[in-house]
Amino acid sequence: MTDVVMDGASAGGTDSSPVALRPMELSDVDRAVALHMCHLPAGFFVQLGPRFLAAYYRSYLTSPAAISLVATVDGATVGFLVGTVDRQAHYRHVARHGRGRLAAVGATALVTNPALLLQFLRTRSARYARGLLRFASQEQDSSHAWDAAVLSHLAVDPRYRRRAAASALVGSFEAIAASCGACAAHVLTRRDNDAARRLYEAHGWGVSGEQVDVDGHSWCSMEKVLPPTLVQRP
Repeated sequence: MTDVVMDGASAGGTDSSPVALRPMELSDVDRAVALHMCHLPAGFFVQLGPRFLAAYYRSYLTSPAAISLVATVDGATVGFLVGTVDRQAHYRHVARHGRGRLAAVGATALVTNPALLLQFLRTRSARYARGLLRFASQEQDSSHAWDAAVLSHLAVDPRYRRRAAASALVGSFEAIAASCGACAAHVLTRRDNDAARRLYEAHGWGVSGEQVDVDGHSWCSMEKVLPPTLVQRP
């Protein structure tokens, strides 16, 4: 389970200006960070600050196993979505190419905040260390079972939620994941986030379980079986 998997969007109607989707670019990272900080405030990554979040989102732009999209209205970026079509491949990419930058920025945030450092040591340090060792040991062996797509983060500016930006982002994520060969998609939403759950249910996702994270927050696990496509897996 990731630390900040939460949907900041709600289902709604449409307005006069259409929503356009496009791949996230480097110039969109600051806007994505601002949306995340404002509308997805819960989670350890937010506590690490905007510099860490910026490095984190840049890893999605370079990963061949990631999906990163932005929604625009009249040219303005109003929302974003990031996820993976193969979580194991994405983690290996980050472990090989992005962990130095992420580790440096994260370490700086921790040493300047003793309370946050203590929280990290108590709740996450052992798990992160095991993960790095596991993915480092797999660098020479890329064979693994095909992983389901995971929708990691989704946020939409509240002023534009009635224009169906969130719904468009979710639908596009499903289509891209299916075209890449993912047979299912997963997301975690906060248990008390009724709007997020309604959004995913409207797209045919169902609750598959519940879990509690290391900080004591309750989450609903939701999933959807994706239709097979004629596009071959990469």
